[in-house]
Amino acid sequence: MSVIVLDDQDHSWQPRVFESLLDLPSGVIEGVSPGRSNRSLTAPEAAAIRRANEMMDKHVDWLIYEPLIRNGAIVAMVENRTPDPGEPRIAIPDWAVQHAVEQGRRAAGEIADSGVRVLGRLELLGQVPERMAANPLTPEEATAINEPAAVPLEAFARAVAGTVDGALRHGVRPIGDLGADAQLVKETSAKDLLRVVARRTKRRLNRRSGS
Repeated sequence: MSVIVLDDQDHSWQPRVFESLLDLPSGVIEGVSPGRSNRSLTAPEAAAIRRANEMMDKHVDWLIYEPLIRNGAIVAMVENRTPDPGEPRIAIPDWAVQHAVEQGRRAAGEIADSGVRVLGRLELLGQVPERMAANPLTPEEATAINEPAAVPLEAFARAVAGTVDGALRHGVRPIGDLGADAQLVKETSAKDLLRVVARRTKRRLNRRSGS
């Protein structure tokens, strides 16, 4: 058994290791374009999904949530949107970073004691990533980043479009004859529809906060 330790500073290292293990020519795996983006949600994107989860509470089960939100709204934001350079990542307070480091060191020790072959630097499991070490955050600072007052319009639009796309791809259809209402929606521009959804979301948020 072999344990491969990922290196966040060298993303080409993992493909090279697998090429070696599988006796493949150098560059075969690294040269393959991924079918889907592997980026994480930004802090505003995650905040939008978290708010939506809170609104849905326990009224939406996983059979509905997975195609519409997880594989609809979230995938649409990740796959079809490039965040602005200044859009913050999800912030992790320093206490959580230190806890993860402690767990990483414990895991590294257990792996070393197990006698398995280790590929990579096992000590990386117990180190604070450079970007976090350079800017440790208090719980208050992390909360301020993770709970922004506004979400980028493009992220909101992608999420809405992704939810609709997820519904259509999984066979969700209107019940009954919508008649004039369906024609009204058909003739309304996407921009106007987004405005309607935004107003309704704002009203619901205000009712929940009591304002």
